[in-house]
Amino acid sequence: MRISELTRPMLATFCAITLVTQLLGCGSPPELPPKDTMDLPDFQNAGTGGALLAVDQTTSNVEQAAVAVGLVSVAVFLALLPARTFFWGVVSSKASRDGDEWVWENTFPLLGYEGELRGSMPADTLSLEMLVTGTRAGTNQLQDFTWFTGEHQAKQGAWELFAPEKSGPVLRIDWARAAPTDKELTFTNVEAGVDGNGDELAYALKGDLASMSIHDEMDAGGLPADFDVVWNLATGAGKLTRVSGEQLCWDTLANGQVDIACPTTAWP
Repeated sequence: MRISELTRPMLATFCAITLVTQLLGCGSPPELPPKDTMDLPDFQNAGTGGALLAVDQTTSNVEQAAVAVGLVSVAVFLALLPARTFFWGVVSSKASRDGDEWVWENTFPLLGYEGELRGSMPADTLSLEMLVTGTRAGTNQLQDFTWFTGEHQAKQGAWELFAPEKSGPVLRIDWARAAPTDKELTFTNVEAGVDGNGDELAYALKGDLASMSIHDEMDAGGLPADFDVVWNLATGAGKLTRVSGEQLCWDTLANGQVDIACPTTAWP
């Protein structure tokens, strides 16, 4: 008997097992989106000169920018902290297979909730849905509540967050991430029927240049209120631009980040 006659049945069996494994998806669960797709990074302290904090406290331009960026950062961090913490708490468990979906489950006794993240990836897009159920009096009004969903590809995607007793999503997060130092995040208020619908916060990092822009559909006076801050993480220099077009610039960290006239060339 030739060797090929012995190996042919084994090869056929191996191929059959491989095909079944592929069809059943018995491999590893899909890679989840990066952590910073649901949060503003700590770009205040990124880089050696990136913090928006003046050495000379008599400066004003950088201080105004630091306050604006700082307040927004804290607000976003606190608003998304529960969803972000819950997400990573759930996915810390081992994923299991349920038909065409991967499932991560975890229970949080002290919080009185259990979470179930379901994910499927029929093509190159990962679809995620976080379901939350209350486990005690005071929380059990939530039963399989869809807290947030996501559609993600390797370098871009979007989250949508929901709230109880709301008919649709209240917040959308669009992200694009080519590299840790080349990424964008946009937070949009999409809650229907509220004054803040359409408000937008965008953050971008391109190499050493960080930027944050705010679009407020309607301020207290009923008018749009926009501003944009851009600064250099390596030097600490930057510029704030208001909706009126007014620009406020400051020098490098090495020069005390003192107020300067905005250069006519690209800055910072």
